[in-house]
Amino acid sequence: MSHKPAAIYRVIARLISPLWLIYTVVRTIKDGGGAYLTQRFGLYLSKGDQSDNVNRIWIHAASVGEVNTVLPLLQALQSSTAAQPILVTTNTPTGKQTLLKQLPNNCIHRYLPVDLPGACKRFLSKHQISAAWVMETEIWPWLYSQCRNSNIPLTIINGRITDKTFRARDGLFGATYAESLEGVTVMAKDDSEAERYRLLSNNNAHVKTVGNLKFGARIAESNKTALITTPYCVAASTHEDEETQLATAWMRTTPASTLVIVPRHPERGPAIKDKLRTLGDIPLRSKNDPVNQAPLYIADTLGELEHWFAHAQAVFMGGSLIERGGHNVLEPARLAKLIVTGPNMSNFKEETKLLKDANGLMQVDSAPEVVTILKRSMEDKAWADQLGTNAQQAVNAGEEVTNAYLTSLLPAFSR
Repeated sequence: MSHKPAAIYRVIARLISPLWLIYTVVRTIKDGGGAYLTQRFGLYLSKGDQSDNVNRIWIHAASVGEVNTVLPLLQALQSSTAAQPILVTTNTPTGKQTLLKQLPNNCIHRYLPVDLPGACKRFLSKHQISAAWVMETEIWPWLYSQCRNSNIPLTIINGRITDKTFRARDGLFGATYAESLEGVTVMAKDDSEAERYRLLSNNNAHVKTVGNLKFGARIAESNKTALITTPYCVAASTHEDEETQLATAWMRTTPASTLVIVPRHPERGPAIKDKLRTLGDIPLRSKNDPVNQAPLYIADTLGELEHWFAHAQAVFMGGSLIERGGHNVLEPARLAKLIVTGPNMSNFKEETKLLKDANGLMQVDSAPEVVTILKRSMEDKAWADQLGTNAQQAVNAGEEVTNAYLTSLLPAFSR
């Protein structure tokens, strides 16, 4: 029997396919390259794109955050199964760039195809996939149905669902999502997400709680060299308007140290500098501008965030002063850094609560309050170091989650 998404989804997917094409072309021109354009539509035209006819486990990690989360599982999997060949897909070029810097041997990367029947079918036919492990907060009905048609067992790992997708169960796509999850195994990050999957799938999915795989991710402290010599705090993964709020508050305090702004999207660096021009001539790392003890510094380069974390006195995690939902606070916690966030951490509720309960994270309501804490961290290092130690101890307690996933995944893979 050939499985297909519900008719309403098939019609809408076709109607919006021109928008997918336009977006893909724009992203190709911006930073994706030719492989992004072709692979997103399941086309493999260059020699480097061709399948190597090797039976592989397929792991999907949507973007940078998911890639960082899944890397320890990749490495543990390689150690446990004698270098099992793996195919890793991402949705974004930045996810690919992050992955390729740390991709284990015997692994290859492809872009996930857009959710159209032809693209998904071509992708699956080009690669010999024995099992699919998907770390994604959305449901892709065509992709899931094509996996069923190809008899590929599909497991959602570190399962969580966006509020938008969950609310859709009462709308046009409710039946589509329930049918898409039929027969899918869900390994949820916590009990609340497990219950959401049960409701979304009408109990058609096989759901259990395994734990938050982000707690299993480890950042090696070796080779994390200092990028500047001046003392500094970091404003990490910031978004538009957050830089303005923080930089303005920082400059009102007659700073004697540097606030390093690491935007979530590094290509925004010149635009941020222009927007903050009234605060002075701010050096850009992408232009190799010298810091010279400048009070503000924009680190608009990719792949250096761990280095900035390693030598910072304290870290503000962006996406939390605006309605974005925050970013992963576990990475600086592993490096024993005092962490500050704004009020909006809806995407990382569990992680935020864990660190707050351990007195390893401070959550405030405004940029001036953030800056007050960052300033105190520079003046009272013993206090800041103690909060950082509290954060590190809290996350280290969860490291066994990687082994828990391997224990759950490998028997199913063997079957």
